[in-house]
Amino acid sequence: MKISKLIVLLLGISILFFCFGCDEDEDVNEFEVMTDYMVENDLDLPDLIVDWITSAEAVSNAVPANYFILDLRTSDNNNNGTVDFEDGHIAGAHKVALADVVDYVDANYNVTDPILVVCYTGQAAGFANVALRLSGYANVMNLKFGMSGWNSDFDSWTANTGNASVDFSSGWVESTPPALPSYGFPTLDTGEEDGAAILAASVEAMLTGGFLGVAGAGVLENYTDYNVIN
Repeated sequence: MKISKLIVLLLGISILFFCFGCDEDEDVNEFEVMTDYMVENDLDLPDLIVDWITSAEAVSNAVPANYFILDLRTSDNNNNGTVDFEDGHIAGAHKVALADVVDYVDANYNVTDPILVVCYTGQAAGFANVALRLSGYANVMNLKFGMSGWNSDFDSWTANTGNASVDFSSGWVESTPPALPSYGFPTLDTGEEDGAAILAASVEAMLTGGFLGVAGAGVLENYTDYNVIN
C-alpha cells in the first residue's frame, strides 16, 4: 500500500514541531519563569517579609491555643547542650524538623489561626518562615529570640555571646562601607517548567540543604573571605 505524499508531508511537519518543542523546553530559563511568577503573585521577597516577628509577651497574652505552633528544636539540630522540645515547649506546639516544615503544614494545618514558628534563638525559624510564605502560607509569624525569649530555662542565646573580637582591633574600621559585590543570577535546573512548580522545587531544595550558619570565631579568623552585610 502506497503512502500518499500528503501523509508524508504531515508526518514531516509533526516531526519538526516535536523537535522545535524539545529545543524550547531545553531553553527554558527557570529562574526567569520563577521570578516572573513570584512578582505576579505578590511573592517577591520585599513584599513577602513584612510583619513576621512577634514577641513572647504578645504570644502569651493571646493564649498559645490561638496559634498553630511549630517548634523546630530537635535533638538532631542540637550540638551544644541546649534545651530541646522534649525538655519543655509551649502548650500545643508541634515538633517538626526544619526540612519537613512545609510538608507538615500541608498535611496538618487546616485552621485559620496564625502559624507561629519557634526555634532556639529565632534564626532557623526565620528560614522556615520564608519557606512557608513562599509556599503560600501568608499568616506566618516568628517568635522573637525563639525559646530563649520565652523562658530563661530555655536560653541558648546568652551562653553563645561574648567578646570573641576583643583582640580584633585591626579588623574594625569606621570608614564608608564598600560597594556591595555584584553577582549574576543563579541557574536553576529543577526539571519543572511552570513558575509554581519551579518555586516549590526550589523551596524543597532550600529546606533539604538546611540552615547554613557559621560561628563568629570562624568569621573572625578569615574575615577577608566574607562579604559581611550588617
